[in-house]
Amino acid sequence: MKQFFLIGFMIIVLASPVFADREKGNRVYVQASDYGQFYAKSIPAEAYGLKGKTQVFQVMPDKDRLLYSYDWYSPEIYLSGFLAGPVIYVVQLGSWNRGREANGEDLAIAFYKNDQLLKQYSTLDIVKSPVNVSASESHYTVFKKRLGFRRPWGNQMVFDFETESGDILSFDLETGKIITKEEEKLNEQFYNIQSKLAQIKWKWHEENKDKIKDLNNYEMTEEDLKAVDPQNYPQAPAGYRIIPHKMWEQAEIVISDRH
Repeated sequence: MKQFFLIGFMIIVLASPVFADREKGNRVYVQASDYGQFYAKSIPAEAYGLKGKTQVFQVMPDKDRLLYSYDWYSPEIYLSGFLAGPVIYVVQLGSWNRGREANGEDLAIAFYKNDQLLKQYSTLDIVKSPVNVSASESHYTVFKKRLGFRRPWGNQMVFDFETESGDILSFDLETGKIITKEEEKLNEQFYNIQSKLAQIKWKWHEENKDKIKDLNNYEMTEEDLKAVDPQNYPQAPAGYRIIPHKMWEQAEIVISDRH
């Protein structure tokens, strides 16, 4: 009887959410980028919360180079970047939030490019309804999985998360905005169009460098470029039009009724 009581007590204790609900205190946190060329060091100012500082370094042969410093602490950071520039993308996550419902005050995630804050989201921004969370006795989370960085095309970067409700959220790291699959597909079309136009612009440049006096400031037209390479000139998606711009400017794809 005593043995049965002891086993039953252990089952109740182990099943209790209190054991999974113990809040960890802040600690100094270091996170490297995917290829180890950069790393972030986050230093808390308090035992709990997001007060503190975070520094991003580029790994160098001798002394590492400090690139950017932020006036916040994060217990979980993701970063990626390119040596050219360099360009750094920083994803800051909030703490394990107290309470059992999402709200507009608790930070879920924030996105930075170099030293610029692009966008930040509260937990309520992410899940829309306060109860769409995974809650324990006194804490809650809104993200189920960190799916990580993804490069759909060219140098375009996104970061994917799965929410507790099973939705996949993709964030454009150039803007910090949530991007849908339809928008992602459209942006890929834009990228392919701009790549083709850059090649055609170069052909146009070679054909006209001795004909047009101020070539670099010449505002190109679609007719100019179509005349150079009509077979490879790209088609704009339905509802959009192409503005080639000048030789060294990136072509734009804009809504067709925009002036």
